[in-house]
Amino acid sequence: MKKIFAVLSLCGGIALASAQWSPTTLKGTDLKETKSKKFYSLDLDLIRDQLSNAQAMGRNNKPTFIDLPTLDGKTERFEVYSLPVVEKSLADRYQLGSYVGTKVGEPTVWVRFSVSPYDLQSMMFKDGQYEFIEPLDKEKTVYGVFPKTEKQKGESAFSCTTNESPISKHQIDQLAKGADFSNSVTDFSKTSDKKYRTYRLAISVIGEYTQYFGGIPQAFAAINATVTRVNGVFEKDFAIHLDVQDFPQLIYTNPSTDPYSNANVGIGGTWNLELQQTLTSVIGNNAYDIGHLFGRTGGSGNAGDVGNVCRNPSGNLDANSKGAAFSTPKTGGPEGERFDIDLVAHEMGHQFGADHTYSFDIQAAPNQTAHMEPGSGSTIMGYGGISIFDNVQNYSDSYFHTRSVEQVQDYVNSQPCGNSKTIDNSPPVVAVLQNKTIPKGTAFVLKADASDAENDPLTYSWEEYDLATAPVKSVTDNNTNGAKFRSLPPSGLPYRYFPKLGTVMGGSLSNAADWESVSNVARTMNFRVLVRDNNPDVTQQQTAFGSQTITVGNDGPFKMTASKVYNNVSSPITWDVVNTHIAPYNVSNVKIDYSVDQGLTWSVLTNSTPNDGSESFDFSAITSNSQIIVRVSAVDNVFYALGNIAVSSVGACDGSAPTNLLAADITQTTATVDWDLVAGASYTLRYKRSSENNWTVINNINTNHYDLSQLEINRSYDVDVAAICSGTTGAYAGLRFFTGAHSYCTAESTYLSSEKIANVTFADINNNSASNAGYEDFSNVIGNVTAGRIYNFTASSTTGSSDFDQVIVWIDLNQDGDFDDAGEKVLTTSYKTSPWTGVVTIPATAVAGRTKMRVRLYGAISNPNTTPCGASYYGQVEDYTLNIGQLGVSDISSGSLRYYPNPVTDILRVTSDKKVQQISVYNSAGQLLQEISNSNVIDLSRLSSGVYFVKASVEGKTETAKVIKK
Repeated sequence: MKKIFAVLSLCGGIALASAQWSPTTLKGTDLKETKSKKFYSLDLDLIRDQLSNAQAMGRNNKPTFIDLPTLDGKTERFEVYSLPVVEKSLADRYQLGSYVGTKVGEPTVWVRFSVSPYDLQSMMFKDGQYEFIEPLDKEKTVYGVFPKTEKQKGESAFSCTTNESPISKHQIDQLAKGADFSNSVTDFSKTSDKKYRTYRLAISVIGEYTQYFGGIPQAFAAINATVTRVNGVFEKDFAIHLDVQDFPQLIYTNPSTDPYSNANVGIGGTWNLELQQTLTSVIGNNAYDIGHLFGRTGGSGNAGDVGNVCRNPSGNLDANSKGAAFSTPKTGGPEGERFDIDLVAHEMGHQFGADHTYSFDIQAAPNQTAHMEPGSGSTIMGYGGISIFDNVQNYSDSYFHTRSVEQVQDYVNSQPCGNSKTIDNSPPVVAVLQNKTIPKGTAFVLKADASDAENDPLTYSWEEYDLATAPVKSVTDNNTNGAKFRSLPPSGLPYRYFPKLGTVMGGSLSNAADWESVSNVARTMNFRVLVRDNNPDVTQQQTAFGSQTITVGNDGPFKMTASKVYNNVSSPITWDVVNTHIAPYNVSNVKIDYSVDQGLTWSVLTNSTPNDGSESFDFSAITSNSQIIVRVSAVDNVFYALGNIAVSSVGACDGSAPTNLLAADITQTTATVDWDLVAGASYTLRYKRSSENNWTVINNINTNHYDLSQLEINRSYDVDVAAICSGTTGAYAGLRFFTGAHSYCTAESTYLSSEKIANVTFADINNNSASNAGYEDFSNVIGNVTAGRIYNFTASSTTGSSDFDQVIVWIDLNQDGDFDDAGEKVLTTSYKTSPWTGVVTIPATAVAGRTKMRVRLYGAISNPNTTPCGASYYGQVEDYTLNIGQLGVSDISSGSLRYYPNPVTDILRVTSDKKVQQISVYNSAGQLLQEISNSNVIDLSRLSSGVYFVKASVEGKTETAKVIKK
């Protein structure tokens, strides 16, 4: 293995230290499950010795330089400063350190980490992703670098029971009237008031917490690690610093004598009051600004109230004030990034005035102040990984939604406590963003124009700012309530594509899995951009907002209509204008550019041309038989359309068949046939059902495309096209295509981490899949089966399975677009671990042709679903295409076997040049009726007259034939 070293040095000419990090293997006990790909051992004493000289942040202070391993397997050089999160007396007593730093030469990459005599823990933001370094074993000898951890299978969800705040009812009333919240794009006083606030944090822990870590010193080290990460996000998003006070008397060691109830009772609400009473009696209300209790088990959190920092209790029974919050994990220990960010930062966010941002559920009025993320949400005040069926992702990202930032700044501006100092650094300035109207069903891109007086490196978070008044459990193109676009982590780019550019290039404008969708109905969408200035001194960082309203009109979609250009003649790029050249869109001109490398770079064809639907260009620099992406973007607006364009050459009129014949825009009953131009030619086209003999002929076609209509659903068609040159019809080019199938119901699973189908083997299908998606469409994988025959089925999983897992298979045997008819559930396996096997009979009455087969793997232990439609929690759904053929009655041979007589009255013989090991007889429903071993004859005299299926096994091979019993 290639050795990876992280070296540490002090500035000012001090030589590089020995390597603190060395590659190792994952070993030890109680190993943490992460996505770490490389593992390290750490010389903790050495790194602590070097960091002991780290200076505090300040104008004339110098950084300490260290190297830290990152997710990509490299090491990065950081300049770091000391920024303690505990009182000096506490830090000195237990040798606790907390540090902040940025990557040398790239200040938008930052790190916040803690060090104690027991371990190092960090949180890093790099390339739009949060990375964490933690010990992975109980002994704390093996470290890993990993992204945010997903909730593991079987891990119970954390539950936040904090009541929402009535504080913002006036704002809700204003929103209901169509007014925006009070912070406009030119008013930054609420988000960047140039104050850095420090609050005294009183932490108490139950006895089980201290016992889990091994004693009081270890408990304080764990508190230091947790609060370091919480400060990492509070400092950057709120300009708030939490300082743990030196109250060792609040660190309880004995569960039998501590003042707190057992977890099963405490999480029900008693901990709120017990903590408040403990803080009041032990340290007094004047000794702290915010109080919090850390538990060991229970899986819950409660802030006491939304917005209670600084608020003293009104009496001895007040369980809603500043010292009434707790956080406790469900599984695992009270440590690590899941506990620090998803639980503690979430509950402390409530204490500072932030409401829940998810919208899979809506709080009772008037407490609906922040439901601006679809589904579970993904920011700290969301419920990522908790909402079971509506998870945007299975964890919370380590930043706050713009609405949360606004709420916290509103709250702290109204509170008298805390120690604030003036920030010399100027906040960013965001230029006023113009509201725009766009056509429906159309992608768009929003861009901020921001500047910073100190030239600090800016990052941008574009988020939808639409309050949901009813649950938003998925994003659809016709939803008019709440957000249609999820939040994404901050980026160094000032713009964001809605949806992602890659999604649009892939031909989709709505992606339920990505929680992004354009609107196909008229509505208003509001957006906020939160600009962070990332000043190298974290105590000087500031933010600013910009707002933009996008109104979706009734026209649309604005889309590309060209699919092909030529490199030896001038070729038009065409698009559907859909009235965007007039009010309310007012787009007089468009910009057109193209990409040859899937959107990595773009070449401009014209910066501005009239928005009239067509413009011709010279593509002679592009080779034939290549693909480019052409984009048409509105000038002085935000919407655009793009299309994948084939590049060809116009052919000579010499009797040759037209090239690049294809069928596009295929629906259930229509299709557009397109081919390359032939110079000076007209065309003749003929088409028919593939199973028929007679053609429908269309003559005198003067363009290189033709629209077919009145086709039949889910049928195969043949199309031929020939060029007519000087009255002579040339050679035909031909193609075969299938019209669209029925629109089947949707099905999926919502847990995305395990229990996924790895392989399906059936007939001539042998399909491997590795995706963790809840649904996979393999309609392009076609299995050929014959009515009246029996086939073996196997599904397997490589991502974990349990004794409660089952596979069900449906086939739309009559091709009516559903799986509801009798006999269409063709297989139900036993509950067991992978693999799942069975026998599927294709009835003799099955309609010939293409149809759908649906395979569902599900777990019965949590929200199971045994129907072909809808969602289950665990498992996965896959769709395949079957091509059903017919077996004639006179067929009496099957491969190397012969079955006779057929029809049969009593004795059926199966002949082969090898020994027949077993004969099995099934009815048309797939039920086993008779079976005999080591014989080539079987007596069918007791069977009723009808059609049966006989399966014979010869030296490990199995063949099946249809037999008629007289």
